[in-house]
Amino acid sequence: MELVQANELRHYELFQWLVALIAPIAVGFWTAYAIEPSQPLALWWSACVFTTLTVLFLGLALYYRRKVYHGSVVKSISLKDLN
Repeated sequence: MELVQANELRHYELFQWLVALIAPIAVGFWTAYAIEPSQPLALWWSACVFTTLTVLFLGLALYYRRKVYHGSVVKSISLKDLN
């Protein structure tokens, strides 16, 4: 059995959740910008901001995922030692 760092796992789950929350918002703004005939500048800026946040949180989620699965600190215990 291998144990992982709980703090890094918590950060990974948090950033993964934020990507899942913000990515559809970014897509919605890009869709509204593409459909709107006058293409207001506010829609473009909103789409850019939410896309930037999505990419940032995705990068952080991947960083913490790598730390969880390939971390430098791995603690192992055998099942027979749990008794």
